[in-house]
Amino acid sequence: MRKFLSSRSLAQFHKSTPRYTLRILKDCVEIIFKIKKGVYVIINMVVEDNQSLSLFSNWGTFFRRITNPHKQLNLLSKSCPVLYSILSGHDADGIVEVKAFSNVKDEIGFSIRNIAMCGKVNFIESFDHYICEKAFILANKSLAIYNEIQHQCPFQTWRDALEDLWD
Repeated sequence: MRKFLSSRSLAQFHKSTPRYTLRILKDCVEIIFKIKKGVYVIINMVVEDNQSLSLFSNWGTFFRRITNPHKQLNLLSKSCPVLYSILSGHDADGIVEVKAFSNVKDEIGFSIRNIAMCGKVNFIESFDHYICEKAFILANKSLAIYNEIQHQCPFQTWRDALEDLWD
């Protein structure tokens, strides 16, 4: 499962959808948004059970830097409000912090969970306009958090570690 930022799409873009494409893998489907040439946001679509799926923005081990949650979240509440809303469980779009949906230990990211598959035979058939909109919301929030950390975060080590988010 790739991290949420990549310099490569690893998939082709169809002329009818020049801003996003899909890449089907063994354990997930990557929804790849083209930000500009050489900058892609990867949102992973994974099956939760036979009736629901989740969207996941993989931040790898980036958030292992939270070593004193009470103190750090308090500082983030003013400087990084989008990140704070998710980490405190109060995001208006229902985005939550979760461990990765893969075998890789310690990977953490953001997710929109329990999206109904609406009786579809498999989760690839579940990809529709609604899923695309939810993935777009998750991609935009992930980028907003990246920008908050880059420009406003009080922790220099976090700003320095943003390079680790690139696949």
